[in-house]
Amino acid sequence: MHRTRRQTTAAETRIEVEGELDAVGGYDLHRAFAQALAEGARHVVFDLSRVTALDEDGIHALETCSAEAVQAGAVLIWMGSSTPLVTTLRSETRARRIARAQAAEPLDTRAG
Repeated sequence: MHRTRRQTTAAETRIEVEGELDAVGGYDLHRAFAQALAEGARHVVFDLSRVTALDEDGIHALETCSAEAVQAGAVLIWMGSSTPLVTTLRSETRARRIARAQAAEPLDTRAG
């Protein structure tokens, strides 16, 4: 279960995520972010302090929003990252580094 809330002031748009940042939570986060950009927001803050779980779909949503912020010339700030969010991001980052390193290793084509 999750909840996404969006608040807009003259200075910024704040999007708060509470609960799981999974496929549904990621979709809702991206939808709120895209709507903020469409309405002209140029300074967006994601409050992730109440995220209780994060999966690959949630990570993809965060990456997509980050890329779209760059394309739109907007500033996107993640703040208040929860322990589950930080733990998952660290683990995912480590796994991606290992995968890249393994992909870069030359294959031994000698017959064994």
